[in-house]
Amino acid sequence: MKSKIYVIIGLFLILFAGEGNLLAQTDFKKGTVLDKVICRNFPSQSYALYLPQKYTPDKSWPILYCFDPSARGKVPVDHFKQAAETYDFIVAGSHNVKNGPWEEIFQAMQILWDDTQSRFNIDPTSIYSTGFSGGARAAVLFSQTIKKPVSGIIGCGAGLPSQFNPEDIDPSVYYGIVGIADFNYREMIRLDKNLDQTGVTHSIHYFEGRHAWPPSDVCLSAWEWMEVMRMKQYIVPENRNKIEKIYGKKIQTAENLEKKGNIYWAVLSYQEISSLFSGFKDISDTEKKINRLQQSDVYKEFARKENERLQREANIIRTCGNIFNQIEKSPREIKDYEELFAEMKLDLLFKEVQAKNRMEDHSLAVRLLDLIFMRAARTGNQHLKSSHPLKAVILFEIAVKASQGNDEVHKLMLFDLAQAYALNNDKKSAFKYLELAVKNSFQNLAAIQNSPYFKYLRKSRKYHKIIEKIK
Repeated sequence: MKSKIYVIIGLFLILFAGEGNLLAQTDFKKGTVLDKVICRNFPSQSYALYLPQKYTPDKSWPILYCFDPSARGKVPVDHFKQAAETYDFIVAGSHNVKNGPWEEIFQAMQILWDDTQSRFNIDPTSIYSTGFSGGARAAVLFSQTIKKPVSGIIGCGAGLPSQFNPEDIDPSVYYGIVGIADFNYREMIRLDKNLDQTGVTHSIHYFEGRHAWPPSDVCLSAWEWMEVMRMKQYIVPENRNKIEKIYGKKIQTAENLEKKGNIYWAVLSYQEISSLFSGFKDISDTEKKINRLQQSDVYKEFARKENERLQREANIIRTCGNIFNQIEKSPREIKDYEELFAEMKLDLLFKEVQAKNRMEDHSLAVRLLDLIFMRAARTGNQHLKSSHPLKAVILFEIAVKASQGNDEVHKLMLFDLAQAYALNNDKKSAFKYLELAVKNSFQNLAAIQNSPYFKYLRKSRKYHKIIEKIK
């Protein structure tokens, strides 16, 4: 009798444990962003998650996988949660995929895929990927990594990975997003043309902003483009109410741009509408409007000036590239920093950022300064680590100059320049820029105390005054 009771209890415990495992798979809070879901088979890997309030495991769901270059999985999930709630899809943002190395990226993608597949009822015809900057390039390779087709890709702030051909995106559709002050703006313009030539279904959206994840309303608009494409791809049935709703929003956006006199951007918006809704609506009036606006003097003048801006940008990039090459080959030939800055147009660009110029001129200056500072900082750090003090000093002098006005970055560049001068055995300059970094709100006490480059500064009274000031 006792043995039968023990068997029954044992069976009950097994069933109860099974039910507990099922709950562990599906019992997630809906309608809110979950900061960290730990992958069951790889506890070192995790992701942020959003399940729409209507989520139920009884049916299959679309899913958007998100990749951030700094492994901030919650950031894109926050940006796409409004779209996910409106149009009923899951969002998962990796906390492990980041800028390189590729082997680790592919591994983290596969683990994220396996974990979400085991927990949620995912529609195999509705897999999507998105990413920002290096994460945008990773998003393009997600399909190859999981060896499953991806229906659509949303690339933000960067295009394709190197040695990846535009035609290889097919059969996925592609929606690119870039700020016009983003240093990858030109890259996305080129990508648009390349995708046109290869016949890949795509659209590129430009917004007013720098190199960053697009705002939530832009993310929502991107997914609305995908929603219409889902009908065109026969993934979901045609839904006239949804088509009319999305069409109305996009027409309103284009008309607002036109009313404000932003004719060039209005034309791009109308062109997206014409392409997206062809086959669903009569777009003959939209086509006529595009032709009329393109014939206007305002549009032609803007297009001419935009070409001039892009040419000027290319010239400055070429000049700065030659200077960076000169620093690598013969840094001792560079004697006068002010002369160097003038040749790179840094002061002129900074004045253009401060001036109340039109959005496109201001954005050109911003993206050039960001591009110059990024390259100088990245290469400067390489020389700092490999103990090439003079090269590091020159590059961080450029980075400090180019990052003026960008407070969060500027203080970091001042700190790095102090480290470079310390490595160059120039204590006076090292203290000068360390004090400037602190004056500009650099408060990372641990970074100062642990820096190997400040080894010979720590005996100085001035060093301890700086430490006490931060404390």
